[in-house]
Formats: sequence, structure tokens, C-alpha cells
Amino acid sequence: MALIICEKLVFGALCEYGPPVGKSLTAIAVGAVVVALASYGIRNTRRLTAVGVRILARVVDREIRHEEHRNDDGSLESRTRIYPIVEFTTADGSTYRTSVHEGLPPQEIHERDVIPVIYDPENPRNLRMDTVQGRKSGLGYTGVVVGTAIFIYGVYSLVA
Repeated sequence: MALIICEKLVFGALCEYGPPVGKSLTAIAVGAVVVALASYGIRNTRRLTAVGVRILARVVDREIRHEEHRNDDGSLESRTRIYPIVEFTTADGSTYRTSVHEGLPPQEIHERDVIPVIYDPENPRNLRMDTVQGRKSGLGYTGVVVGTAIFIYGVYSLVA
């Protein structure tokens, strides 16, 4: 699916090489970009886990987002996710108020809740929930696998 979307965006620029070559180069480029972005996410999560400071932060507000995603059967599902806005004080006494990047189902988080977070001491606005969900890099590893598959498809179709 991602290959089809990216092909429509990039294929026009590669048409001068002819359809088979253009399609292959598109797949190679898209695969490389997906692997690079996923690898960056994995590296950032690992770094934050290694050097981050673990503290408790108070939820001061919640950003509500209505998101749609496609199910395995192709149907669209709408869901509501809550992105907590937290306030915390760093070791040097500075107070920060920032959004957590992981969304949760609405029933799982409320204002005035205290949640564990891990922040980067060099950039305290870079934080994640200090939970299994917040630390996991599953999406990053999935991106690496999918990007590699797209890249291999491109190389294979180029030489075939």
C-alpha cells in the first residue's frame, strides 16, 4: 500500500528512465527513507533510555485527537486518543510544560494524574512515558523490516 502511494508521488519524476526502472528506483528510494527514519526513532529511544532522567510528572491538560486508521480488512476505524500535557521540574529546578508523544485511550489518563516520564537532560522537552509502551521500539523495528522489504523489492525488480 505504501509503495503504491509513494509510487504515485515519485513515479512522475522518474518516468524518463522508463516504467520498470522508474518503479524500481522509487522502491529503492522509499525503502531507504523508511529504514533511515525508523532507525532514527530506534536510536533516539535507546539514547533516551540510556541517559534519560526518570521522574514523575503531573498531567495538567490533555490534547484530544480523533484519528483514523485502516484495519487489516481495509476498513477505516476512527478512534480517540489522549495526548497528555505534563508539567515537571528538572534536577536543576527548571519547570517544563510539554506534550507527551504517546497517545492513550481516553479512559487511561486524566488531568491531575501523576505519570512516570523519562526526559533528556540536554533537551527536557524530549520526553516519553517511562512505561513499557513509552520505551518500546516496536514500530521502529517494524519500519526497518518494511523499509528493507521495499528496498529489496526495488533492487530485485531493477535487476530482474
